[in-house]
Amino acid sequence: MHAPRLAASCLLAFVVEASVGTAVAQDNLARLDGVLSLADSQHRDRWGVDGWHPEYVCDGNTEGSGEGARTTSWASDNWEVTHTVALVFPQRVTVSEVTVHWGQPSDTPLTPTRFLLQGYRDGRWVELAAVSKAQPEPVTAVSFARQPVEAIRLVQPPDGASATADRRLWVAELEVTGAAAEPAVVVDTQALAAQLRAESAALREQEDAARVAPVLAVAMQRRKTRGFMAIIDRDDVERGRKNVATRPWAKNLAAGIRQDADWWLEQSDDFIYGLVPAGNPRAICPNFEKGCPIHGGARQSFTATLEAPYQWKCKAGGEEWCDGAGVKNPTTGESVTVHDDGNGWLAPAGFAEPGRRYYFVAAYRYFLIGKLFSGPYEGDGGSKYQGGTPVMQLALAYAVTGDKRYAHKCVVMLNRLAELYRTYDGCVEGPSERQDGYIGQTFERFLVQNLILACDLIWDEVEKDDELHRFFAGKGGVDHDGDGKVTGADFTYNLQRNLLGYVYEYLHRLMPYMDGDFIMYEM
Repeated sequence: MHAPRLAASCLLAFVVEASVGTAVAQDNLARLDGVLSLADSQHRDRWGVDGWHPEYVCDGNTEGSGEGARTTSWASDNWEVTHTVALVFPQRVTVSEVTVHWGQPSDTPLTPTRFLLQGYRDGRWVELAAVSKAQPEPVTAVSFARQPVEAIRLVQPPDGASATADRRLWVAELEVTGAAAEPAVVVDTQALAAQLRAESAALREQEDAARVAPVLAVAMQRRKTRGFMAIIDRDDVERGRKNVATRPWAKNLAAGIRQDADWWLEQSDDFIYGLVPAGNPRAICPNFEKGCPIHGGARQSFTATLEAPYQWKCKAGGEEWCDGAGVKNPTTGESVTVHDDGNGWLAPAGFAEPGRRYYFVAAYRYFLIGKLFSGPYEGDGGSKYQGGTPVMQLALAYAVTGDKRYAHKCVVMLNRLAELYRTYDGCVEGPSERQDGYIGQTFERFLVQNLILACDLIWDEVEKDDELHRFFAGKGGVDHDGDGKVTGADFTYNLQRNLLGYVYEYLHRLMPYMDGDFIMYEM
């Protein structure tokens, strides 16, 4: 039987891979030399604490409680989707039992109420066992008829998580009882791992599509045909223009808005397009709790600018931190090169907080999004532009003046974000362990208010802007409505479905449980 398509939710998964290289007795196949471990996702700690890696499920350590819940256990992210962890063997093996030691970060083991065990052979997954558990238990042993496999996979469906697991799958150790198959069949572990990574990403896409489809259907029931339908209508615009013409305070306010917007008129479309990051904004600052790897601190320990892409400057010592930067180990004096592919840099021994992860690349992506659409969380260190939120200043300048150039630059920002917004998987903010938004979680609600208003103010110009259409056509992939041709309608479709539609989905999903200081229904 092929692996089931377990519909639920979520955005593109990232899959983490690790190799285990310790030879052990052949009865626990998880400890064979060259076994690869793969997971659909990995828990990201809000404080940058490292742990929960997929390789921990086959490290020989069954401890899943206390510190072991982090240092010897793997945990998935908290999206309500199918979560999987798999082992790829270096040769075909026969298996007859899998023992799962569950993670236990608090008092109760996080035993799923329902999970599957699957084996991979001859190019497809076959079911080894389907298991249901009414009560939590620290260890679950599952026996089945001996089967030849090249990989095994534990699958938790979207509705199968422990009630106390916050939708996560949490595994301390997998033990696989069996032996090498005869005759020997060598497995290309890297090729198979790559295939399984692609499968996992595809499944996450399918579940994401299933989750958002009903909400997008509502958002697209009726196409938006004109602007000035939100909190600023045409009467407000006319009244505002009269105030600008007759009242000094309004004239000064409008002059400030235009001054900010004029700065962006001087920037090329390519420059603005390039500011919207294609990668996930996984952190609001390099390290929310511990600040600089050398000087410590917490949030607000760094500054960044638009003119120095992906570089952070420590406020205390002035050091520049970025992927590829060379820094001196404060204890040993040795030169250390920072490597950050977007998943953070792990500080080695000798730094103020060894074992902490610092998100220099991801936090700069968040800085860019904040700078354009809301406000950066970590400080601006002196960018040439120091005005109000660009997307709003441009939209308001258009509303005040009717000058289409302002709308054009505004739509370059908005349309590019619309192309990317649904691909983001959110950041773990300092105040929260959850990961539910596209850009952030709680803070995202402030940003989306600007997006909604800006889209409404410039809407009337979107379909008429031939220069805009040519610019994005040059980037490719602009037939957003799928009718086989590129017209202005593709751009309003993109904004309504892929930006405002997903904003609506985000608000609709989080409204039931976002309260306290971050009340969603206030919108």
